[in-house]
Amino acid sequence: AVDKKGFLWVGSVAGVSKYDGYNFTHFTYATDNSQIGVVYSIKEEAEKLWIGSSAGLFCISDGKVRRVSAERDSPNGVYDMVVEKNGDLWLATQIGPVHISEKFLSDTSKVQLKNYLLPGWTNNYSTTYGPECQLIRQAKDGSIYFSQPYQLYKYSDQSIQLLYTAHEPNDKMEELIPINKSMVYFNSSATGLHKLSDSHHQNLQFKNLYQPKRIPKSQGHWYVGSLGIVCFQPDEEFISESINFHGEGAQWFSMVLKEESVLWLATHSGLIKVKPSFFHVFSPTHYNNIQESFSLTELKSGQLLFGANHGAIYSFDGKLIEQFIASNQSVQHAEIKSLYEDKQSWLWMATGYEGLGVYRNGQSSWFRKEKYNIHNNSFASLVPGKNGVIYAVGDKGVTAIAIDSNGKISFTPYHAPPRSTQYAKYYDGIEGPDGKLWIGGEEGLCYLSKGSFIPFQLTNKPIQVRSIKKGLDNTIWIATTGEGILQCRFNSGNILELEKQYTEKDGLNSLQFLDLLIDKKGNLWAGSTRGISFIEMQGRNHPRIVNYTEADGFIEPGYYSIKLYQDKSGFIWVGTSFGIACFDPQRMSETALSPKVYLSNIELLHAQKRNDGDKLLRIEQAASLPHYKNSIRFNYTALDPANQDDMRYYYRMEGLDTNWINAHSQRSISYFSLPPGKYSFHVKAINAKGIESKNIPSYSFVIHPPFWKTWWFTVLSSLIVLLALYIGLRRRINQLKAKATIQQQLTELEVKALRAQMNPHFIFNAMSSIQQFTVNNDIDNAYLYISKFSTLLRKVLHSSQYNYIVLDEEIELLRLYLDIEKQRLGKDFEFEISIEEEIETEAIKIPGMMIQPFVENAIKHGLALKEDNKKLTIQFTMSGDHQLLVTITDNGIGREKAAQLRSVQEKLLPHESKGIELVKYRLELLQPGGNKTDIIAIEDLFDSQGNAGGTKVSIQMPIVNSR
Repeated sequence: AVDKKGFLWVGSVAGVSKYDGYNFTHFTYATDNSQIGVVYSIKEEAEKLWIGSSAGLFCISDGKVRRVSAERDSPNGVYDMVVEKNGDLWLATQIGPVHISEKFLSDTSKVQLKNYLLPGWTNNYSTTYGPECQLIRQAKDGSIYFSQPYQLYKYSDQSIQLLYTAHEPNDKMEELIPINKSMVYFNSSATGLHKLSDSHHQNLQFKNLYQPKRIPKSQGHWYVGSLGIVCFQPDEEFISESINFHGEGAQWFSMVLKEESVLWLATHSGLIKVKPSFFHVFSPTHYNNIQESFSLTELKSGQLLFGANHGAIYSFDGKLIEQFIASNQSVQHAEIKSLYEDKQSWLWMATGYEGLGVYRNGQSSWFRKEKYNIHNNSFASLVPGKNGVIYAVGDKGVTAIAIDSNGKISFTPYHAPPRSTQYAKYYDGIEGPDGKLWIGGEEGLCYLSKGSFIPFQLTNKPIQVRSIKKGLDNTIWIATTGEGILQCRFNSGNILELEKQYTEKDGLNSLQFLDLLIDKKGNLWAGSTRGISFIEMQGRNHPRIVNYTEADGFIEPGYYSIKLYQDKSGFIWVGTSFGIACFDPQRMSETALSPKVYLSNIELLHAQKRNDGDKLLRIEQAASLPHYKNSIRFNYTALDPANQDDMRYYYRMEGLDTNWINAHSQRSISYFSLPPGKYSFHVKAINAKGIESKNIPSYSFVIHPPFWKTWWFTVLSSLIVLLALYIGLRRRINQLKAKATIQQQLTELEVKALRAQMNPHFIFNAMSSIQQFTVNNDIDNAYLYISKFSTLLRKVLHSSQYNYIVLDEEIELLRLYLDIEKQRLGKDFEFEISIEEEIETEAIKIPGMMIQPFVENAIKHGLALKEDNKKLTIQFTMSGDHQLLVTITDNGIGREKAAQLRSVQEKLLPHESKGIELVKYRLELLQPGGNKTDIIAIEDLFDSQGNAGGTKVSIQMPIVNSR
């Protein structure tokens, strides 16, 4: 039986076996260790196989054999079965016909067959041969027929009816073919086929039924008859095929099964597979003992000629092969390597080593090098050229044959000296578009130019050429020895160019090709040492490559010569050194059935033991695997009964492979240490005829990453790291803040300390001025000075408690101070305070009491010592973001003269002035990141004659926003 997937199940004396196209898997015992015994019948139902054997009823499901019938002492054998669509079973058993309803066929309990015998069988129908039934069948209308060795019964309307009893001795019933409740055919061992129709009996004669030329409308019913294997067409009542295997070594045929175009025959000597043959191979014993054929041609008269050995030529008239030209005395040993009929109907013959010949007007003439102007006596082919010229291609060159209008023959030899081989053998040639002759052989390719042969390298390495043919589309085909088949074309310069090289990667089963043929449709046929390869160039499947070998009925390999020729009717003839064959290319090129490919099992592997299978996965279910179970093996097989040989497999793992991978004939693929991810394995098959499987089975699975590579672990780890970084960062920030706070407090304390040093200095200077007024007895100015000084002092004391004061307040303090100094110095002293328009004096703050020391220094050391025209200018401008430029300019006596006077004064009254140094240090504290050299800049001024003209002080001062 063949199951739904296409697997063949075979019953034997030791159980049942499953055939996957390559190997048999045997089942001898059931799961309860009971023996299956001799198997008589196998039937499929849903996902189950029912087995009838000498030990009873069994069932195979999920690869396990389960015993269904209970063991007992009395006979329990099951010979035949019918499985209805509803799951009911009809059994022909040793104890009679049995009917078991599906509801009693559980997966756990066993049944007693005797409890399901048809009512009344034991008492009413037990014969001298016992109660057993051997055959049981069901008609399309549901009628049940069953038989004992010599009786035929029908079961209908809950009753058993005896239909027929054999009258001849040993005329046992061997096959039942029920049609409906009124008609049944049966075959008996001695009398053959019978027909019962409405109780009318008829013994049908084989000679009247056998009509092999009649085309049936259906596949028919195959069975083993007394005259061989028979295909009966019950709907049309004739026998369409009959196969006799007498003399083939097979013994006692018991069953026949038709699967697609293949016949499976069960015999007592083994299992036989019969494939249809596309070829008709002519047996040498039937056709004049022709052992070898080296050339073929068809004459205009329709005669098909074969060139054989010893100079013999034979003709074929559709039935017999007879001698056409007897062996000539001058050609006693050589093969006829090529035949060609020219325009004058002369038959030209080229021999292997005895020269050339021509057959004309019933006479044959032979030409050899010793007497005629030919280049050699060894030839391989005759190539027709333009203007009736014939080129005889052979060893060491070519001879051109020309025939004038008077029938005179002339020869022109062209010699090709050996370059890399001893004999410089050339096998075939072709004329180019420009009339240039190209020939090929063991020396490779070359072309004839001005009487010389020019070597030509078509590929990047030397090739040996055996045949050159021109296609219907001007494609040039080249058969090589070792490099497959080359597809070429002449370019615009009439030079051959390679378009494609066909090798085993493209589907060819060989790289050694000896001859080529372009058929009438433009397709290519190539003869190799293994058979024939077909390259379809014009069909729907272009390009498709199909190989035909001995397995398809072709001549067995081992021949050393092969020639192809297509006759006018379209048949292709093949002549080899092992015999002759022919075939119809139309039938050969028809699309065959596609193979069916299946995943047989899937195994988890141990990564350390790469050949050790672990756990079988269920093909029907997707798998979810942990990261350490990431090595897996896929086993698969393809079924094509007619083309099982040379099956090629391709696989792809989605998630890993981008393209299909050629596994050749390998039927298992292993993957080791797959990384985590989603995968889907796919497999397909291509049979020897180039047909790809339509079904592509797949298996999807997931390999989960280890927990430390999962997203949740990554997120959790990231959160922990971020939390740790956050805690560390917060701690560092807090430390920096604490440090910054302490530093700020220290800075403020230093600034306050500096102000504390600076303020007494200013008070001392002011008190000196008051003292001067008092000494000079200038009481009014002293009172006015004291009034202004008190106001100034009150404001200074107020602002001294802040690091920064509003610029407007600072300017007011400066005006008060300068008013006081003007009162002291008199009318000759003038001052000016200018502010850049963009500066908002109420909106920004500057460090307090920073400008006054420089103003005071300019007055005391520069202006106070000058006699007249004393002027002081203070300018406020912006010099950048958060920076205020204060410029103090005076037209005093200059720093040099002031220094001289100060040195004399300090000798009389020592005094150390720290005002400017204190201001500078304070500014450095307030802006620690700035350029300290640019904080205070002092510049000496000169007039046009180069005399000292005063001093200019520039102060870079930080500011802050007061709003």
